[in-house]
Amino acid sequence: MGKLAIAAALILLGGPESERDVVWLKDRPDRPVEGIIVEENDQEIKLLKLFKGEKGQTSGTAAVKFRKSRIAKIDRMTAATRRRLIRKYEGFRDRRSRMAEALEKIKTRRVSLMGKTALQTFGTHFRVVSTCEEAFVKEVTYYLDEVFAAYKESFAIQRNADRRIDVYVLSDMEEYTGFLKGKLGYALENPALYSPRRNFIAACNMIQKEEAARIRKAILAVEREIQEWKKKVADRETEVRREVLEFKRKVRAEAAAARRRARGDAGLLRKIAQWEREELGRGEKWERENKKGLDALREEADEAIEHNRTIAARNRRILLDQNKRMFEALFHEGFHAFAQNFLWMRGTEIAVPRWLNEGLASYYEMSAVDAGELVHGAPHPGLLALVRQARHKGELLPIETILRGDAGKFLVQHGSQAHRSNLYYAQSWALAHYMVERVSRKRMQAYVLALLAGSDKVRAFEQMMGANVRHVEAKVKHHVAGLE
Repeated sequence: MGKLAIAAALILLGGPESERDVVWLKDRPDRPVEGIIVEENDQEIKLLKLFKGEKGQTSGTAAVKFRKSRIAKIDRMTAATRRRLIRKYEGFRDRRSRMAEALEKIKTRRVSLMGKTALQTFGTHFRVVSTCEEAFVKEVTYYLDEVFAAYKESFAIQRNADRRIDVYVLSDMEEYTGFLKGKLGYALENPALYSPRRNFIAACNMIQKEEAARIRKAILAVEREIQEWKKKVADRETEVRREVLEFKRKVRAEAAAARRRARGDAGLLRKIAQWEREELGRGEKWERENKKGLDALREEADEAIEHNRTIAARNRRILLDQNKRMFEALFHEGFHAFAQNFLWMRGTEIAVPRWLNEGLASYYEMSAVDAGELVHGAPHPGLLALVRQARHKGELLPIETILRGDAGKFLVQHGSQAHRSNLYYAQSWALAHYMVERVSRKRMQAYVLALLAGSDKVRAFEQMMGANVRHVEAKVKHHVAGLE
């Protein structure tokens, strides 16, 4: 596969139509196939299809070949777009390689947790102890390292640089509940939590074991079928090659024997040569016909393989979706733990403003690791819906109210406070989502230090944003309206 084939291979589809190739088939005029042409010759093309997750991450790929004779037309992306996509993939390929290397380097050690055998790993700023299987424990360790690195993009480590936070990941809800009751005296249904008092994070593997076993069995079944198709094509290729070689060897051997019997008879030798050419020509024709059959078999195999890979990718996404809530909660609580342990303090209180603490926690909650790189910035469906609904009803709180809100505004002591708490969370997320890509770490740090020095909360915010709150409020509304 050449540079074009490699470079195009992992470009995320789902963008404008100009960022994909569209193949129209004669036998399926109403079902065009979209992807990236990664290989092409006079006889066929190879098209790569990619599937994109809801948070912007690549969730699966599938390649299929089509004979040119089957294609009605191709709508192609521009050369400039192709060059840009090549540059994007080169970086993606490096990240994917780094992720594989990083997972390999994570070492596990057997320890005891709640009287059960557990695995222990270490990240840069945390220690993981888990009763889950090794591959999952390594993934959790890797993902947490990635998201903690993202936290540091917003805030540099301010203290306790050598500290590691304990993270406990339990294999099911029963273990999780028992662990929390033993540690805290009570249990919550949240798939992850951070205890500031005991300074640990706990999380529960949300994949249902029976369902996971069934899905993994289905994945293995389609992967076996993929291998069977590959073997079927390879075996037929070997059989054709062997039969052709055997036929040619036999013709040449018979011609050689006939020449020996001819004893120099020129007329007979010409006839033998003519017979040999005709027989070899017949063999070559047979070979060409069989190669056409092989091409058809390869195409059939490619389509079957693509279908099976799509099934496998869908099943893997089911497993990932089951654990989506755990990872979202883990990334959310991870930011709170990061703020508690590594950012500024005022006495015994975290000095990061409450809105920013909750807003950034909710922002990073929607992160996903894509081939070794953290993808963040995906809208939070629930909070986005709340903000839009509140705006429609005219219930949005002024930014000044959010900026001055203390911890109590985010808590729910009784049912009547739930709506207010939801608005504080949702609007804090919207404000954090707007400013993450617009405010440097240096300016964010200056904002927090100004608050520590006693500056007015609204004035310090306006200095960080370089605009008054009314202007920022209008920009945030426009930003939220454009999110999908």
